[in-house]
Amino acid sequence: MTLALIFACSTGADDTGKQDGTDEAASSCDRTETSLSLDEVTPLGFSAAEVWAWLEGTHTTSFSLVEDEVERDLAITVDAVGTATWVDLEPAESTGGIEPAMEAWCPDTLEIDAVVDFEVSDGSFAEQWTLALSVDQVEAASARLEVALDGLSGAYTVPEGMTEDCDTSNFVFEQSYSSGGGPSGELMLWCEGTDGDVAWAGQDQLGVWGEGEFE
Repeated sequence: MTLALIFACSTGADDTGKQDGTDEAASSCDRTETSLSLDEVTPLGFSAAEVWAWLEGTHTTSFSLVEDEVERDLAITVDAVGTATWVDLEPAESTGGIEPAMEAWCPDTLEIDAVVDFEVSDGSFAEQWTLALSVDQVEAASARLEVALDGLSGAYTVPEGMTEDCDTSNFVFEQSYSSGGGPSGELMLWCEGTDGDVAWAGQDQLGVWGEGEFE
């Protein structure tokens, strides 16, 4: 497997071998949450109810694995949980140390909670997730979901040898939804490992699904 190299560093940096600042990057924005009713108009100019008007229901498209490029039918059903959150993000104040070269990008967003069923026709994936979809425009939504390698309900397993050099690994489902184009996304394998005194991390694409139809 050829991994896209994300970072490498000397294990002398700390006991885990990860770069200093890895966790800081994830917390570079201060987050303030406000619960909203579905009908409440956000500062972006639309409500969660307007998003649900097109998003809730069954989306159909094709799914293929990189290993065989065979197209399979995929049905994604999105059901509203009934809760929404306005997320105000602001660049975090510096706590000392090296100042970033540029201020973090922290766009405000609407998050809507959903139950998502992800079912591929051959049984390779038969998943159900409860997650928060991020919405920054009324006609699009997205989510990033990490799943343990043994956390799938479907029959899919990672091809032999792909994780043999990984100390830790998991699936990443990158999901996008469009009112005009349907669902799309990528299934990635995230992998972390060490090579001597160097720690590394990367990801490799396992599968893709494309824009489909909305029912």
